[in-house]
Amino acid sequence: MATVRLTKLILDGHKWPGTPVNLGMPTDGWDNTVDNFNTADATNLAFKPPVPIGQKRQLYTDNSYAPGYYTMMYLCFHAFESDAVSETNCISGDYSDGHFWCAPIKQGATCASASMWADTTGIPYFVVTKCPTAGDQTRGGPVAIPCCTHINSDGTTAAANGYGDGYGWFWVDGVCPCKDVTILQGLGGSAAGADITTDALMGHGTVMLEITAATGDLQSCEVSNILDATGLTGFDPASLAIGWICQSGA
Repeated sequence: MATVRLTKLILDGHKWPGTPVNLGMPTDGWDNTVDNFNTADATNLAFKPPVPIGQKRQLYTDNSYAPGYYTMMYLCFHAFESDAVSETNCISGDYSDGHFWCAPIKQGATCASASMWADTTGIPYFVVTKCPTAGDQTRGGPVAIPCCTHINSDGTTAAANGYGDGYGWFWVDGVCPCKDVTILQGLGGSAAGADITTDALMGHGTVMLEITAATGDLQSCEVSNILDATGLTGFDPASLAIGWICQSGA
């Protein structure tokens, strides 16, 4: 395995629905504790969060490592306390462990029933998870990277008490906004962003996600990797791309 700084990654978020609104950065930033919260601590906001679910906002960052536009999206985060990888479902500043990749919950995932948004027809697109057995991280669907630790949720206990999940801002498109989001700087606090895991042989270009033992790593989006990835036979490289690396990280 190798690593690359987050500012080398450019996300392709066109698979997320909606058009950005011109409202700028929230008061006190993307990691403020009003927009980002656990509904176990704010039960009155469980179905009425302070920001419309699915709202997108696009801004410009002048970080010298990755200047350009980025898009944030307001999503619902769900963790599963009873899941085998429950210890990876919290949100932290340690992005080097490969557990930060969030994706919509797969329809039919059994642990989705613990979400307050679950019903007999499935679960909405805006409920995302880090759990690799419930999420759809590896098949080229939309991915999101959380921007605040206050989004943590305890799925099993929360559901039993009639609430659950957390809400907050996620980076979904464009360059890395680590100048505007402290958690994206990693535990070392680098303006170049946190180190993230990549395949040892990966160069620059389009990338896809591979989940191994609950750890997500970026791989070059090429046919040889697709044939090696479990359950991905028949997919073409373009459909699996979640973004691209702007220069070699190997």
